[in-house]
Amino acid sequence: MKLKIVDIDNFCSDLNEVLNPKSFESGKFTKSGLFSQQTFGPIKSYCCACNRVTYRGRSTSEAKCKKCDVDITSSEERRRRFAKISLPFPIFNPLMYYIVCFAKPSFKKPLFNILSYNKHFILDKDKMKLTPVEFEDINSLQESGEELLIGLPGAMKIVEAILEKETGQEVQFIRDNYNKITIENVVVIPPDFRPCSGNASGGKVLDEINSIYSRLITKTNRVKQIPFTLKETDDIFRSNYRHIQLSVIRLFDFVLKKLSKKEGLIRGNILGKRIDFSGRAVISPDPTLALNQCRIPYWMILEMLKPQFVNYLVNRRVCKRYNQAVKLVEDCIKTNDTHLFNLACEFAKDKIAILNRQPTLHRLGVLAFDVTLHLGNTIAIHPMICHPYNADFDGDAMAIYFPVTKESENEAREKLSICANLLSQTDIDLVPKHNQDITLGVYVASKDENWSEENLRELDWKKPDEDGNKPKLPIGKYFFNKCLPEDYKIIKSACNSRKLSLILNDIALKYPPSEVINTLDRIKQLGFLKSTIEGYTLGIDDLYSSQLSELNQKLTGNMHEDMRMMKSKEIMDILKTSSFTDFIESGARGSWDQVKQLVFSRGYVSDSKGRIRPKPIKNSLVRGLNQNDFFESCWGARKGLLDTALSTGDSGYLTRQLIYSTSFIEIDDTLEDCGTKDTMELFVEPGMGQTLLWRNFINEDGQVTRITRKNFKELEGKTIKLRSPIYCESDKICKTCYGNLFKILHSNQIGIIATQAVGERTTQLVLRTFHLGGVAQGGERGDEQEDIISGIQIANTLFHNPNKLIKELNRPVDLVSAIYKLFNEYKAIHMIHYEVIVSAMMWNGNNLWRTLENRNDTPYQWVSILQIPSKSSWLLGCAFSNLKTKILEGLVYNKSDNVSSLSKLFRF
Repeated sequence: MKLKIVDIDNFCSDLNEVLNPKSFESGKFTKSGLFSQQTFGPIKSYCCACNRVTYRGRSTSEAKCKKCDVDITSSEERRRRFAKISLPFPIFNPLMYYIVCFAKPSFKKPLFNILSYNKHFILDKDKMKLTPVEFEDINSLQESGEELLIGLPGAMKIVEAILEKETGQEVQFIRDNYNKITIENVVVIPPDFRPCSGNASGGKVLDEINSIYSRLITKTNRVKQIPFTLKETDDIFRSNYRHIQLSVIRLFDFVLKKLSKKEGLIRGNILGKRIDFSGRAVISPDPTLALNQCRIPYWMILEMLKPQFVNYLVNRRVCKRYNQAVKLVEDCIKTNDTHLFNLACEFAKDKIAILNRQPTLHRLGVLAFDVTLHLGNTIAIHPMICHPYNADFDGDAMAIYFPVTKESENEAREKLSICANLLSQTDIDLVPKHNQDITLGVYVASKDENWSEENLRELDWKKPDEDGNKPKLPIGKYFFNKCLPEDYKIIKSACNSRKLSLILNDIALKYPPSEVINTLDRIKQLGFLKSTIEGYTLGIDDLYSSQLSELNQKLTGNMHEDMRMMKSKEIMDILKTSSFTDFIESGARGSWDQVKQLVFSRGYVSDSKGRIRPKPIKNSLVRGLNQNDFFESCWGARKGLLDTALSTGDSGYLTRQLIYSTSFIEIDDTLEDCGTKDTMELFVEPGMGQTLLWRNFINEDGQVTRITRKNFKELEGKTIKLRSPIYCESDKICKTCYGNLFKILHSNQIGIIATQAVGERTTQLVLRTFHLGGVAQGGERGDEQEDIISGIQIANTLFHNPNKLIKELNRPVDLVSAIYKLFNEYKAIHMIHYEVIVSAMMWNGNNLWRTLENRNDTPYQWVSILQIPSKSSWLLGCAFSNLKTKILEGLVYNKSDNVSSLSKLFRF
């Protein structure tokens, strides 16, 4: 798709003219007004303005009502038909005015003053400089023969000077379109795009553009009614020209404003859409659900799926007529009648619902589940799917959508179902996660160390040893191992949250989805059962300790000594004898730092700049804080809350920038190997190997080799030649350069998926400050605390201006490694996502570097993610920022729109 400037006068030659500035007369649309049915077509399809004859179903392409002169056609015409306003004299085309200012920015203000008849100017052609002339100097300069520029003739002389003296693509565009610089008509857009609606008092509410049109028509008509010919030197001409010229410029500015910004047509109506048939409710946990199920309120089904349910009632002969069924359903909703519950359950048994929790930081914020019903008012979900949603049950709400067609239902099952998304595309970890009660119950069961004979159970599903004996385990460990697949190795050690995650991730990679889901459900049942039977609770008496009170008195106020003491083995030994130890050790809830604040001492806190406050808070939270302690605590608490509130917005904005920057990068499903010989030489640091799983590298024999769970450890500490999207020679990334991760993506939009992976982690990076509550952590930096928010600042710099942060940025791998080190401090992300983003940042002029034929002989530049959208597609540039500039660039530089997942939304 390319932009082209229209010859407005030629376009308007066959259009009807709008003559009346009034939109209504006697409660009806004016015949020659801005909403005229005679000009733009009927309001009601195949029905004229006087409502006398309806021609629906007839061949009436040429028909007109003889009384009201309205075309008998579809009301869709009111979305297609343009009209015109004929001006009394030529004016400067606003679009060409923008382009002249784009070519010569220093002329923008003088040119506006010249067209407005505000000031006279003198043009120095040698220096291409405009000098304003004061009022008292006008006569003397005219007598000397100096040419004073004002009005349209003055503006045209400036354009001629630019064409004569200046060069460049912008000037060439003006030269090629010189005949379009002036216009004598203004296009009136179809009325359905500038609507009129009624208000409660019976009046009419018009879109603002209608007021601009109306004022322009009034001024135009006034000039046309002047009974004598106007000369350009007349004050009356200059006054009217100024009004009309500025009104038309204002009209063009208004249209551009309507397209731009968050509420504009492009971002608000095309890229962002509201869905009418959706619901929203608070969520609650339901441990009895299967992993792929959710439980929906019965009332919500009646309301959201009313048309389908009404049809179901008629087909089941519960009601004879549709209107009777509709009334029955509506009465049930109004009176809370439950007698249709069983029918609704039967109706919904094959339905699938899509649940979304906002903010949707990554693709796993939208998942699909099989529907069951209940008579409550909440959406009940499985406890183990909280992790991908980042949800808890303190009042969180979720949106629910129902796919309507069979095709969309099938696609939701294949691509959005939790069963099809068990592995995360971000880090290849299992998506459903155990937490809290489940983690605690599994830990308590698996740490059973009673090896007495009466407590041992035989693992009857395992093969016997050489002596014919089957292995035995204590009863807790027995039940834990019974949750795992039958042929999985025996786990004999206690499983805290971290170890359980490793085991479940391993199972997810080795077993089919059905077995993984069954394992998760068994783990869930064991965790809830064991934690419920044990009856874990926490009383205030459990938090007091006379030993800790004595040690508390030894805090001296010397920061380094106090911090060393708070981390001492003596304190930890006392804490670990407490009744709440299992909570912390299992990873179910809390940390030892939080426990120290509760039972020993609040300790040192950081101020808003990350510096440690010199005075410690000796009291613990259980003992209670005095006024000074509470005030001192506010430093850290306020910092945590402010950082969370402010930087979450920064993180979201960074994600949005990345989305527009990477949306054009896709994987080619049909291309196995692009054949490139270039590779990224990467030093595999310890721990990095797992982020390279399923990737391809060139081994010592020159063969393409897959990185698997069997060989990734061997690569750590070595430099490998990795096939990478950075060096892929195809327009779309080939499978060999991307690796086998694409098999779990359900999409070829690898650019957007890479952004979601990084964006979700970035937001979590921000939220870390909240959990520490501003408490100072001991470290090597002394009084200066490492501020997590600086991670966002570093990320912004790396994605906008990497050279500012990395002095020697000679190779793409340097930037990839820098991004990896930043995010790996929190949690690892698959390396491929960093490489996709880096490949989008490498350009040569307006060409993507990796797609150039002679790229190895061509230098590349690092382009900020703010500039990438307009380079990859002028249309995406318009959707992002500076819409006027992006449209002018698209016109002047003849930019085409590269097809991407986002730009496809604009096609018509």
